Amino acid sequence: MGMFPYLDPLRELHGMTGVIGVDWQYALSMLSLALPFIWIGTAMTSRRLRSAGLPLWVVILFFIPIANLVTLGALCILPERGEVEPRRPVSAQSSIFALVVATSVCTFLVWLGTGPLMSYGLDYSSHCPSAWVSHRF
Repeated sequence: MGMFPYLDPLRELHGMTGVIGVDWQYALSMLSLALPFIWIGTAMTSRRLRSAGLPLWVVILFFIPIANLVTLGALCILPERGEVEPRRPVSAQSSIFALVVATSVCTFLVWLGTGPLMSYGLDYSSHCPSAWVSHRF
């Protein structure tokens, strides 16, 4: 378990006889946050396995560290099998439009969070290690 500590988030509590309520709350909140990602990950992986014509038991690899990355990488490369509707080619104009819209929305949200709302402190510093040192509370 030393190489994958995220597999056992409450490892410190194994030696204790009782688990306090706060730790159970933490464990349940982490599980409730993980459930949508587990659901989406397994659903999308099984759907891609079907389209590639592979056996569905391979979805188990989604839960194995490192093997999940290899599996997802292979599924990205493998071609689809069976009857699939032909995709229409994406025009350069629609790609540029999507890029401009995404960049504009992100730029606006960054400006909104750092400018008028001035609420970049916790959100920014919790994701950027260099800000941990320079952030003043």
